[in-house]
Amino acid sequence: MKEPLSFALHSIEEFGFSYNLENSLDENGKVLGSLAILFGVNYNWNLETDLIGVAVVTDFTRPDNQLPVMHFKSRINYLVKDLKEYLTIRDPQNDFDMDPVLETTLVSIAISTHRGMVFERTRGTVLHNHHIPLVDPKQHLVTTFLKTVKESGGSATL
Repeated sequence: MKEPLSFALHSIEEFGFSYNLENSLDENGKVLGSLAILFGVNYNWNLETDLIGVAVVTDFTRPDNQLPVMHFKSRINYLVKDLKEYLTIRDPQNDFDMDPVLETTLVSIAISTHRGMVFERTRGTVLHNHHIPLVDPKQHLVTTFLKTVKESGGSATL
């Protein structure tokens, strides 16, 4: 029988930030129009150390020409007691299952932390009013994406 889920925040990393406002500002220094937000989530793990990381990537682009305006990538690392009890790996590249409660919880915390990091990074810039919208973390679960691809007969590499 599984013990109750027990995990802790291990570390928070920022490992990608850039922005380019060239051709994105009007004559008053404000961002031209709205920005499209591209958002992604991925995982990495080490079963021997019970560590799992949730990487979150956000790209703000100009919808009219898809030019990148801002890119931000972070990873929230967790220590999960007995991680191998909650994570089944068949192929480390694209075939694994994770306990849905654990996955949803970790992704939710990672997205919220990432959102705060983006807010802090853009404070005092022309991008400060362009926030990552609130999202349902269940819409960004990697296992759900992989199951959908598998059921459709396709393949995926994350």
